[in-house]
Order: sequence, then structure tokens, then C-alpha cells
Amino acid sequence: LGGTNITQDLAIGLHTTPQNAEEIKTEVGNTISESVPEDEVIEVLGIAGRDASDKKLRYVSEIIEARMREILESAYELLNENNNLKMITAGITLTGGASLLKNLDYLTEGIFNMSAKIGYPDLSKLSGSTERLSSPRFATSVGILYQAYANLEDETFISSKPRKDPFLNFFQKIIDYFKENI
Repeated sequence: LGGTNITQDLAIGLHTTPQNAEEIKTEVGNTISESVPEDEVIEVLGIAGRDASDKKLRYVSEIIEARMREILESAYELLNENNNLKMITAGITLTGGASLLKNLDYLTEGIFNMSAKIGYPDLSKLSGSTERLSSPRFATSVGILYQAYANLEDETFISSKPRKDPFLNFFQKIIDYFKENI
């Protein structure tokens, strides 16, 4: 479950294209519908040449909130089954494109009963043009690449694997890139 599910829900609920639904989600999406004025409307493009229509922004937010609640409550249940969440004192860090939805941190705090914040990738160890990576959308990817780089210190991680493995060859190319650029 993730941001793609919200986009699909909006496309169906608003009778619009997935591209327009994604644009609506990222530009005006809000995860707490009560914070949206009831009289505020947005124009939603129609499908296949149909006319655009006005939709209440609160309705858009209700769709987003319902799906985000489902995602967060599922995550809470899964985490609570395997961990004692009361032992987590640092709070929750949200990453990914959907973390940019307005008020997601507040919705998360309400569901998990702990502080939440939006996580941005640490780009301080990267060289070159990194501005495009400074979004929560890339936090996990950057973290995985840092982990891959850290594994370079453990030569057995690489040298013990057969060289004919296509996954390893791909992984080795990533590592080689980081050796040259970090």
C-alpha cells in the first residue's frame, strides 16, 4: 500500500485520469479532511474528452484520508504484533512521496500516539549535483545506497558471491559508481 493506491482511489472517485489524480494529490492533497473548508472547490479534468467538473476539496481530502488511515493503521498493527511500540521513544519518520501529503505527520501522530516527522535523505556524503535527491521520495533509495557502500568494507560480501550472478553484477556497478563518486 502506498501513494499509488491513493492516486487510484482519486482517479476512480473523481472520475479523472490517473495523471490528473496524481497532480491533485500532490498539489492540494490533505490527509486531515476536517482541516479543509467545506466550500472550497477545485476543477477536475474529465476523462476521454468529457468536460471538467468542480469537486469539493474536502471530498478529495476524505478520499486521501481514508486510504492513508488504512495504510497507517495496517502499519501500526503489523509493527505492534512484532514489537512493543511503547518502547519506541524517538517517534516515527515518514519517507516516500506520500509523506509529502499535507498533515500526514499529524495523522500519523494520532494513529501511533507518538511524534512523527518527514524524513529527508542525508546528502552530505554525496558529491555532484544532488539537488534532485533532496526529497523524501528518495530517502529510502539513498539509504540503501549508503548501506551498499558500507558493505564495501566487508570484502567477503562481494568476493564470496559468484560473478555470473546478474543481480551481483548490477550491484557491483552501483558500488563501483559510488567508489568513483563518493
